Amino acid sequence: MLAVSKLLQTLPEHTLDAIKTTQDKLVPYLLFPHAWVRSAACQLLGMFFAFYGPTPTLENSHLTLQSMKDIAEKLCTQLKSSNLDAPLGLQIVKNLFFVGKLLCTVPSSSPFGSNTNHTAETDSDGEKSSQDPLPWLFSKLSYQARSAHIARRNRGNAPNQTTWSLAPLSILRFFAAMASHMEATQLERFLTHILTFVYRITEDDTIRNAGMEELKVMATELLDLPQNKVGTMVFANTYNRIRQGASSIQQERRVARATKATTNPEAAAKRKLARNVGKKESRKRKNRAFA
Repeated sequence: MLAVSKLLQTLPEHTLDAIKTTQDKLVPYLLFPHAWVRSAACQLLGMFFAFYGPTPTLENSHLTLQSMKDIAEKLCTQLKSSNLDAPLGLQIVKNLFFVGKLLCTVPSSSPFGSNTNHTAETDSDGEKSSQDPLPWLFSKLSYQARSAHIARRNRGNAPNQTTWSLAPLSILRFFAAMASHMEATQLERFLTHILTFVYRITEDDTIRNAGMEELKVMATELLDLPQNKVGTMVFANTYNRIRQGASSIQQERRVARATKATTNPEAAAKRKLARNVGKKESRKRKNRAFA
């Protein structure tokens, strides 16, 4: 892969030949166990995608719809890696943006909003959202971003707390790129996928570190893109619906906790004890960080 990359940098006129002979064989290496192989495969794939120009179509890409979905799924899995770094994250965003632009050219098999105008809170890794590839991709990435945020809030589920924000930041960049690319009517279908995670980040007040600050800046900037595209009324209605849904869920959880404290005091006491232990561990981590 490194040899092919260097060859194409020297002799770019042979890119099409390399695509025809190498592209399909390259895709499985996106999930190779070694991190440097994944990175090299992702970069070479980016070189192939760049060859097709800014307006790719399935007809001129030497790719099928199924192969594009397979590539997208592997790129999404790369974002979950503990070895993810900033350069690889940026290359993944570029590759996903190419996939997204190509999928924008595929006609939807469902009526407007029938599969995509939902809160995405019930997605299961994007698998149940839609058979259409573009809604599937938005649902999957929205779910991954929320999962990374929840894992960081739970702390114990975040394997690397120093780089936890790289994956959701990459997903926000993908959303921003797609919001800039899509027409207003098409973007409207995916407002909920984008704004659900943006709302979570902008309203979060429990995580305070450099990664979260960068996410908040990116999320705030992202708000302007879809608002300018679809109009203030559509944007405000979608955002308010997300906010009301989040408030309803929080209220239901508060009522459930209060009810549980009355009906099952032992379980409530265990939960309170576990929360206090978590707070103590959090203070210890902060003390070690500032020591």
